[in-house]
Amino acid sequence: NSTNTSADSVLWDFGDPNSGTHNSSTEINPFHIFSASGIFHITSYSYFNGMVDTIVNDLFVTAIPILNLGNDTVMCEGEVVTLDATSQNSICNTTTYLWQDNSTDSTYTVSTEGEYFVNITVNGCSNTDTINVTYNALPNAIISGYYEVCYGEKVFIDVNLTGYSPFEITYTNGTYTNIVYGN
Repeated sequence: NSTNTSADSVLWDFGDPNSGTHNSSTEINPFHIFSASGIFHITSYSYFNGMVDTIVNDLFVTAIPILNLGNDTVMCEGEVVTLDATSQNSICNTTTYLWQDNSTDSTYTVSTEGEYFVNITVNGCSNTDTINVTYNALPNAIISGYYEVCYGEKVFIDVNLTGYSPFEITYTNGTYTNIVYGN
């Protein structure tokens, strides 16, 4: 912001050549979105009656933390997953983490179904990510009955399944092994 209200005109140079034509402004109080993180040398020129007043200041722009907890996931009952919120661009001492239960570690261990989220703050810039974890019950197979057959006869054995499809069933008669896939 320019506090010089008596200036005939102003010129701002944001020190951000990658922003193209948006790198400068003649507005008294301009708005600029920086093209990247880093240190930018900002210069303000105030013109009054043929004289120039120049002010130079440095601005450090911090990147928004990169955060990815992964895709929503389905786990089997009893499995545990560790969520890691460590950001690729947060290697500094000013990184803070805040999970949905107010814990503050960079990792979080999940053993129950639910929605989990974390807010990470690096140098005052924040980002949030959420993941949904669903747990499926372990499948169960019950083989029906006791069968006696003569050599060479076919027998059909019922297998009752519980759990979530698709299923993969592996069975053997001691000599041959077969795998069946289905719903």
